[in-house]
Amino acid sequence: MNVHEKLSAPLRGAEHYNQIDASSNVRKTLDTTFPPTDERALDLNRSLLIARGSEINVDLVAPGVTDIASRIGENYLAKVKEVKLHNMKLEEYVDVLSESMPSLMRAAAAEDTEVRGWIERIYITPITKLAI
Repeated sequence: MNVHEKLSAPLRGAEHYNQIDASSNVRKTLDTTFPPTDERALDLNRSLLIARGSEINVDLVAPGVTDIASRIGENYLAKVKEVKLHNMKLEEYVDVLSESMPSLMRAAAAEDTEVRGWIERIYITPITKLAI
């Protein structure tokens, strides 16, 4: 399984994060409100932060995100490379990401030969074939 397949595979628990190549730039977006009654979700994400925190960046996205971050726990979030809190709905966050997608793809292509090859196959090769 290549890095792209691992990153796009459905994640069903913290154990799946151990299958992701740590050398790739991994960002986890947490889009749940973590209600106080949902200890299982909190425990799974806390175990992820303990096991892989130094290897990942975390984006917390939700209205009232500071309350959610406090429920997760400052000591757990302190283990990750970077934490970003986004006080907005997930739909709004996706809009923000879509605006920055070209620069994100340029950065990914500069860092990863597999991403660069994917972009070349999709966007550059068809243009070259049409020009011939």
